[in-house]
Amino acid sequence: MKVDTHKLKAQATEIDATIWVGKNGVTDSVIRELKDQLKSKKFVKVKILKNAVEGVPRNKIARELEEHSGAKLLETRGGVAVYLSPYRKRIRDNPIIPRWRK
Repeated sequence: MKVDTHKLKAQATEIDATIWVGKNGVTDSVIRELKDQLKSKKFVKVKILKNAVEGVPRNKIARELEEHSGAKLLETRGGVAVYLSPYRKRIRDNPIIPRWRK
């Protein structure tokens, strides 16, 4: 079954970042937290701060998180990476509540 990435990206714009990668870069605790959130959510947004490992491109940090977490990197825009859960078939399709409705 082919994944419709256009629809998934549209859904992912509705959520806020829940994980931040800071000056320490990709640590074990960041990877662990990403894995934990992926078990209960369809998408996880990660904000990669400007001071995260100076001189290393944000795309490279996003790919590193993808390798360690087992998730699919859906999209990167600026300093934000969106990951698609490998467990999404087990997760109930809860409607994503847009930020403006909260």
